[in-house]
Amino acid sequence: PVDAPIPTAPCTRVDARVRRAWTALAGERRGVVVGLSGGADSTALLSALAALRDAGALDTLVAAHLDHGLRGAEAVRDRDAAAALAARLG
Repeated sequence: PVDAPIPTAPCTRVDARVRRAWTALAGERRGVVVGLSGGADSTALLSALAALRDAGALDTLVAAHLDHGLRGAEAVRDRDAAAALAARLG
């Protein structure tokens, strides 16, 4: 429901927008799988969704990263950074 309360954990403007969108779209609490490339946008999205989960507005959060094996060492660094971020956010 659009009028559902937005979790009150500290957030950035991006985080606040994600919170409002989630509240409007989710209705019932549910889980989310979010693609995590390791870039700024997917990192911000995962952080915002983790804040929602921590505030109780989201039941399950899964970060998914896919290494196609095409970019060598750079892809390995991306994979390791994505795994570290996901572990840090729980």
